[in-house]
Amino acid sequence: MAERPATRRSVKLSVKWYNVGNNVNRHVANMEKGFLMSQAKMEDIISLCKRRGFIYQGSDVYGGLSGTWDYGPLGVQLKRNIMNLWWRMFVDERDDIYGVDAAILMNPKVWKASGHVDTFVDPLCEDTVNHRRYRTDHMLKDKVEHASGSNN
Repeated sequence: MAERPATRRSVKLSVKWYNVGNNVNRHVANMEKGFLMSQAKMEDIISLCKRRGFIYQGSDVYGGLSGTWDYGPLGVQLKRNIMNLWWRMFVDERDDIYGVDAAILMNPKVWKASGHVDTFVDPLCEDTVNHRRYRTDHMLKDKVEHASGSNN
């Protein structure tokens, strides 16, 4: 283990680099620990947002609809502020961009003409134990980085 100090704007950080070799189990266990901790934090954030009236799960009163959200009064205002800031930054303040507001649900011919159908590939692998899905290209990239890191 080697310590490498890193400084940025008068904040001193101490970064520790570990060489665990081929100990993949430790790496996976740490990833799962981080995932569980981030899940707990996300649930806390969602709970706070519900209590404060920012967001609710879509159709929450009737059991919910996965992947959809309804905005409360504060959530609507926050969403509008973020959208206005984004629009000002990426559309209004640039001369080479024109704003368009189009539907996500479109005729399949639109997706074909735009190249999304022919060029978009996102293969997934599913873990049969915990039923999580992972992008195959990310797994391959991690494996290559891990293999090249352990050879050094």
